[in-house]
Amino acid sequence: MEQILSQDEVDALLKGISGGEIEEPEEPIDAEALGYQAYDFTRQERIAPPCAGSST
Repeated sequence: MEQILSQDEVDALLKGISGGEIEEPEEPIDAEALGYQAYDFTRQERIAPPCAGSST
């Protein structure tokens, strides 16, 4: 289900979180269950191999 929030709705949500009216989830979200993989930006490895036609 997709739902796009208006700017007013986003502002109200952020205000509610920062003001303590809306509680953040206490348990961490399992990234693997959602199909995400954490990426370490400090690594020097490339995300994708270079193209076969590139000169590098």
